[in-house]
Parts: sequence; structure tokens; C-alpha cells
Amino acid sequence: MPENNPANSDCSIAVLTRFPDPGYTKTRLIPSLGSRGAARLQHRMTEHVLEQVVSVLPESQVQVFFQGGSKKTMRLLYGLNLQYHAQSPGNLGDKLYMAVRKAFSTGNSRIVLIGADCPGITPQILSRALHLLQTRQMVLGPALDGGYYLLGLRRTLGLSCARKLLTGIDWGTEKVLDQTVQKAGQIGVKPCYLQYLRDIDSPGDLDSPDIPCVKEQNPRISVILPTWNEDTQLGDTLDTINSPDNVEILVADGGSTDRTSHIAEQNGARFIQSPPGRSTQMNSAASFATGSVLLFVHADTRMPFLYEHLLRNIIRWQKVVGGSFAFGLDEYFPGSNLLCLLVNLRSKYLKLPYGDQAMFVLNDVFRSLGGFPDIPILEDLELARRMKRYGKITLLPVKVRTSSRRWKELGLLKTTWIHQKMLLGSLLGFSYHKLKRSYQRAVANKKK
Repeated sequence: MPENNPANSDCSIAVLTRFPDPGYTKTRLIPSLGSRGAARLQHRMTEHVLEQVVSVLPESQVQVFFQGGSKKTMRLLYGLNLQYHAQSPGNLGDKLYMAVRKAFSTGNSRIVLIGADCPGITPQILSRALHLLQTRQMVLGPALDGGYYLLGLRRTLGLSCARKLLTGIDWGTEKVLDQTVQKAGQIGVKPCYLQYLRDIDSPGDLDSPDIPCVKEQNPRISVILPTWNEDTQLGDTLDTINSPDNVEILVADGGSTDRTSHIAEQNGARFIQSPPGRSTQMNSAASFATGSVLLFVHADTRMPFLYEHLLRNIIRWQKVVGGSFAFGLDEYFPGSNLLCLLVNLRSKYLKLPYGDQAMFVLNDVFRSLGGFPDIPILEDLELARRMKRYGKITLLPVKVRTSSRRWKELGLLKTTWIHQKMLLGSLLGFSYHKLKRSYQRAVANKKK
């Protein structure tokens, strides 16, 4: 928590960053780290810089200007109480000016702007910048690459001068700092300077000791995948699950005769053989799980990037015992958007997600509930009902991508009708064994 400093009650810190989308962020680092590695580094640096900022100012005085992604996903990744704004179009000068204008128009007398790619920034540096702005018009934090990592302005400078200061700069070059100082001289302002720091932009910057490491204290997540002859799907799914951030993967196999075991072990997953049956397989793997959170993922379901951070945050911030991700499909077809909407409405309001939405539950709660019930169908639905009676469950508003093969094989209306019959039958108390036989007959008839 920041210290209660009345002198800082009328100031703001703005952080400019990008949503960590693989292939679209830190692109100059992709040859060294890969697209996912570069995006993961972007996330770690944003998270780290925001931690420094909120130790200086209350969250309500912190503005996050982001590019890519959405306000919803940014809030889930970095904090529910920060102020989020999509960056304006144009060059970096346009984006910085928008942040300055917003801060001054809402009554702030001082604004400090920083990027998320300078992990060497500290609370002491930020506090020093705010202190200097009590009497000075402009503060600069020079970067070793010829740019600057921090710009501080006082409202008495005026928006017109701020605009001139940020116009006509060769952004992204080693000329940025010198040109900015020249612009300041033209408008009659002499900046004061902070210490030099290093931005992380190119492969040569990756040896910086300031780069934040993965937090060892993050609770472990155990991801459990039930499989049976899934070698065509499993590799792609595991690629979206693998994470260096305290995640273990357990593949619970029910007797595959293809390359499922080889693919699992090749991707660093623990391969656990079990008698067939999804409930049996998942319960078997859960008995070996060491994580405090269990995440059950179907072999044909792709997880969103940084799912592990989204999952930990929603559990910590909302105090839930479990839930699921939102439902999405890997391919568009007529009616698919309506299907996803209806599934997510059911999950949100009835709290009855299906397993292909990547269900999660606290490990101790799962054990208290006795695991998945020993039933041949709708084991995920029954577990969700039990979880509801135990505590709060939630729907993460970020989609997984499930294979659309079932809907394509049987047709959208037919597949949806079969699923709804199973749901209605369970609500009416029909035997799960009868529902299983009915499901198998319906699928067989539709395939004819």
C-alpha cells in the first residue's frame, strides 16, 4: 500500500503498455524468446512496473493506457481498481499527449508518464519525480538508448506547450531525448533529470539484471487432461498450457493405443494410466496433483494466453471456490456465435458450466466434495452443482477455444438438441446410466 502523502493527492502516474498478445508485442525480442516468450516478458514487466507505481500512489490515481486486448482482460491481469484507457491512434507523441490531457482535464496538477519496458524503475525514482514537479515544470528520466523512460509535467506548463513538446520527435530513435530537450528550450522550459535507466527493447537488453523473474510464490496450478487416442489434438492443446509459472500438467489416459503417451511426455506432462471413463481418469490424476488449484481441460480445448495469471487473479480477488472459462469455438460456422452466447449465458446465470469450458476448483474443495462423481455422463455438471452448494463459483470472461468437430459432424441444431436433452434429463432426475444410453443412441442415429 502507498504511504498516505497528502502532497500527492492531486497527481497521477500514467503507464503506457501493450496487451501481451504473442506475435504483436516486443517483436524485436521474438527471434531470441519466441512470440510467446516475448509476450510473457511484456506481461512480467507490466506487472512489475505497476507494482512499483501502486506502492507510491493509490490505485485510483494510476492510469493505464493500453494497446491491444480489452479493458476487461487488462483488469483481470493487472488489477480491478486501476484506471484503464485504450491508447489513442497515432505516434507515441499523440499517445503521450492524450494521457497528459486526460490527467490535466480531471484536475491533476502533476502527471508522470512511464512505459512498461523499463523494469529498473523504483518507487524512489517515482517519488523523486513527483517531488520535483512540486516546483519544476518538467522532469525527464533518460534512457541509455537515447530516449527517455519517464516524462513528468506540471499543469502550469499548459496543454499547448505540452503539445509542442511532443510534436516533431523521431520516436523510436536515439534522437528522442536530445530532440525533446531542444523542444523544451524552445518553449522556455529547463527540464531536471533523474538517473539513467535501461529500456528492454532488443536482444542485447536481455542481460539486464532488472528484468523481473517469475514469482516463485505463485500458487501451483495442476492442469489435468483426460485422454483417449488424442494424438491429433493433444500437442496443440499442451502448447497453450505449458507455462514456466509454477504449472504442472497431468495427462490422465484411459488406454490410448496411438501416440498420446509420447506426445504428453514430449511436452513435459506427467502421463498417468487409468481405467477408462472420464470421471475415473480425472479423479485418478487429481490424486497425484500437488497444486492448490485444479484445472480440468479437454484434449481438444485450447487455453487463452496467460490463463494461469487470469485464474489466480480471479480466485484471489473474488474469493471463489471454482468455476470455468467462457466458451468459444476454434472455427466459425453459421450459428456458432449464437451457440457461444447461449452457453455463456447458461454458465453465467445458472452456474452450470460444462467440461469443455476448462473447469477449475480449489484442490481442498475438490477433495472435500469427493472428486468427480462416479457417473457415466455429465460428471462436470454434477461437480458444478456440488461446488455451488460449497461456495461461490464464477465464469471467467475470457474464452477457451474448443474444437467445433462435434457440431460440424452432427450439425449445430442436432448437437445442441442432444446436449439440451441431457441437461433437461439431469435436472428432472433421470438416471445417468439411462441418459448415457440415450446420448449414445442419439449420436449414432444422427451419424446415419
